[in-house]
Amino acid sequence: MPAALSADGPAARRLVDLLEAADALDRDGARRAASLIEEAGGRSAAPAEARRHIAAVHACPESVPPAPRPLDDLRTPLDFLLRRRM
Repeated sequence: MPAALSADGPAARRLVDLLEAADALDRDGARRAASLIEEAGGRSAAPAEARRHIAAVHACPESVPPAPRPLDDLRTPLDFLLRRRM
């Protein structure tokens, strides 16, 4: 959601207003927020952000190499989550 909140456009401004106006979102507010996040570009920015985080996770074990099999066991589900379609 940071990409959607930092976007410059009417959807991002409406999203900020929506989130600042409510202590907690009800069901309709959550749907509206999801719609605004997508409209502001948050959903399309998410895969790139996820790839950046996954790359950081992949780099961490490089400094203290574990046995190859456990490392693969950690990387496989991360790669799957990044490639899956919603």
